[in-house]
Amino acid sequence: MQGVRRESSAREDDIARSTDALAWNWLAAGTDGHAKNYSLLLQDTTVRLAPWYDLNSLLPYRAPGRLALAMRIGDAPTIGTTGRSAWATFAQRSGQSPEQVLARVERMLELAPEAFRRAATDPLTADLGSDLPERLAERVEAHAHQLQQALDQPTRPGR
Repeated sequence: MQGVRRESSAREDDIARSTDALAWNWLAAGTDGHAKNYSLLLQDTTVRLAPWYDLNSLLPYRAPGRLALAMRIGDAPTIGTTGRSAWATFAQRSGQSPEQVLARVERMLELAPEAFRRAATDPLTADLGSDLPERLAERVEAHAHQLQQALDQPTRPGR
């Protein structure tokens, strides 16, 4: 995040997009979301965060509780232990408002299940003849619900 803060020509937008990418990997159990999956676009003197790429999810294949993300959120070692305090720690360390980061994360949790559902039921997806998109949509919905419940828990001292 410090590199984006130091180099980006649109710092606040790119920092928000970086935060969204981290939240997306947390939500989708994208355990391969490491720093090499983030690039900068250079044009003359303009530096911007590149669009997301190499996104994946382990949700269709296994439960996410004990899975570790490639890039930690706060001090949480696994997806299942990443709660409100971990996001607040991440926000503080990256120079962002914890309230704004948590609002972005909660908005993503709210919108993602329907987005996955729409993608899974799109005719072009259905033409693939695979049950994977439907399974992914179901598991994202359940996972988003679990993550929201974890965020709703009161912060415990030391967490």
